[in-house]
Amino acid sequence: MAQPSRTAVLGLYKGLRRQGALLMDYNYREYALRRARRGFELARGFAPEEAEAAFKKGQRELEIVRRQAAISQLYPHQTSVMETMTPP
Repeated sequence: MAQPSRTAVLGLYKGLRRQGALLMDYNYREYALRRARRGFELARGFAPEEAEAAFKKGQRELEIVRRQAAISQLYPHQTSVMETMTPP
């Protein structure tokens, strides 16, 4: 097993962030973004075998987030109070 390249890992991270930002509901969107950031922070010091397994898991999760983003755009939720607030 080979450790994934830096560009592949960065591409996966950007893909998760990009697709997570497309989720229409505030709670789901923030959860997806927070989970991507936290997952990559935790995986920073993984051994090559663990990194390969984490990369494959990340690819599966990217497909899940893609599907959820498409579904959330088809059936949008009502905007929450957090989204309608204006910053001070």
